[in-house]
Amino acid sequence: MLPAIRPVLGTTTLLAFIWTFNYFDLAYLLTNGGPGSSTTTLPFAIWESALKFNRFDQAAAYSVLSIALTGIAIGFYLRATRKHEAS
Repeated sequence: MLPAIRPVLGTTTLLAFIWTFNYFDLAYLLTNGGPGSSTTTLPFAIWESALKFNRFDQAAAYSVLSIALTGIAIGFYLRATRKHEAS
């Protein structure tokens, strides 16, 4: 049964990663990134660096990292859908 649902499982996993990777609102509204930095996400770190600590250089570096990671995930998603369509 697993080989039959592998394409759907892979696509769902990649889409879930892409959608949840950019969560800012939950970390900000529920915990404000704390306790400590245990619930800090990358978008929250970008906001915190730029607007809370005025570290725009660090926020720009985090933004480039965020775009690169999201781009890699989108590339995997496109590759998986092309393989699934070719089958």
